Amino acid sequence: MSEETFENTSSLRALIGKSVKDFYGREAGHVIGINVDNLGQLNSVGIDEGRGKLMEYSSKNIIFEDGSLVIVPKWRVDIERVGRESETAQKRANALQKLLSEGQIARDEYEDKEKEYEGQASSLKSSYEKMVLELRDRIEEMGRQKKKLDRFLLETKIQHETGEIDDEIFQETDKYIVEMLKRDTTETEDIQNILNSIQNVESESEPVQNVESESEPVQNVESEQDNIEASSTLNYTESDSERPEYLANQGTEPHDVFQESEESSETRE
Repeated sequence: MSEETFENTSSLRALIGKSVKDFYGREAGHVIGINVDNLGQLNSVGIDEGRGKLMEYSSKNIIFEDGSLVIVPKWRVDIERVGRESETAQKRANALQKLLSEGQIARDEYEDKEKEYEGQASSLKSSYEKMVLELRDRIEEMGRQKKKLDRFLLETKIQHETGEIDDEIFQETDKYIVEMLKRDTTETEDIQNILNSIQNVESESEPVQNVESESEPVQNVESEQDNIEASSTLNYTESDSERPEYLANQGTEPHDVFQESEESSETRE
């Protein structure tokens, strides 16, 4: 996916009134206003989601496709952020150990920094725990939505069978509901894949060991980091032809989180 930029007032003004979709192709409303930062760059967008509901989305939750806005779910942005922070923490821990083993820093300096990194690790763990709860809530919400759609479609089928609804109405209703179910299923599967990855990290990780001597290395966390990074990648199951254009043509921009995982059992958008 190519990222489009809006660097002047006229470009930003062009966003007003444009329709918006979410990352899975659902209609999300239309733009009613924008906010910019001190440099005049897009900071946030106000979206009228209907029924008088206004939502403001940070530029971090927005990508562009052919001049249109696409809203990225908060959980995707959060997973990407925590993944980057985890990667940085791992690199710093390795660098700290290297400096100690090479005699470039004293042990007391090492121990002070180690305590700081332990605090950061605890914070990252809390962030993952919070995200897990939010993701599980989202899966439950999608489950309730599926039941509603299934019930509505069943009623439509019954009324079509009895002749109360003609073929044209039934076919249109079936088309829209099936499309909604496909998008919901795709999001549910993406979330479940991330939850599985996080669970793998938790099951494979071990407590960081204190260094007793300069010759004893700090626990290697590279394998755990690989799993953390995997938790912030997408794993699609649908074919490209079945997904919205801005999913089928995803690249690495603007977020690495939108790269397809090599660990996928099937190619997903």
